[in-house]
Amino acid sequence: MDNWIQRKEEESYLGQLEEMVVQRLRCHSSENLDRLGHARQLSCRKLNRLSVELNEELERLENLIAEEIAC
Repeated sequence: MDNWIQRKEEESYLGQLEEMVVQRLRCHSSENLDRLGHARQLSCRKLNRLSVELNEELERLENLIAEEIAC
């Protein structure tokens, strides 16, 4: 009987530990997803800014070429 009680207590303790690990993993993975989402947003902003700058430079070069052709 004592062995059965001890085994049940161990199973209960291990079950609680397992739940704690699962909760921490869930929190950790959701934090990582939040970080990844934020990093992606920053990356997209940088790419958008770079794209705007490239388009402006291309437009400037096209205007220079058009002026050279016109002369």
